[in-house]
Amino acid sequence: MYNFYRTIIPKAVHILAPLIKFLEGHANKKKPSRPSKNPENPLEWTEEAENSFTAAKTVLADATLFKHPIPSATLSVLIDASNFAIGSFLVQLSNGNCEPIAFLSLKLSKSQQNCSTYDRELLTIHTSIRKFRHMIEGREFIIYTYQKPLTYAFKQKLEKCSPCQLRHLDYIS
Repeated sequence: MYNFYRTIIPKAVHILAPLIKFLEGHANKKKPSRPSKNPENPLEWTEEAENSFTAAKTVLADATLFKHPIPSATLSVLIDASNFAIGSFLVQLSNGNCEPIAFLSLKLSKSQQNCSTYDRELLTIHTSIRKFRHMIEGREFIIYTYQKPLTYAFKQKLEKCSPCQLRHLDYIS
């Protein structure tokens, strides 16, 4: 979310620079199944990293104050799903700025965590539309996702869809 709002956060990159430097060499490494007593490259939280993290949270909170919906504004739902949770936020485009209207964040159940990335992203869209229904019903809106195969969801043959996918696609349409 911080990355999305960095365009309206003054000096966003400078605020995160200490955290980025702190995480260098630790990114994209799989989490060990058990904590190691002697990790090769331990990650020790520093005061500089704490200050950067606190500053990033503060400016993000200030930048993402909820706005009242404008009936004529263009609406967008930005979604993302991880292995453990789903999240989305509803924004409106007003005066060239994206203004947040609502957020959604939910932890996935064990069975949902076992679903494919496609299914988790589809679940996120379904859940977001249900959550934001009172604000988006009867209006055109745009859904943004990182899952490119979802762009073809309504063009695929229905025989290839699972019953759960069919229910989600039916509700979304």
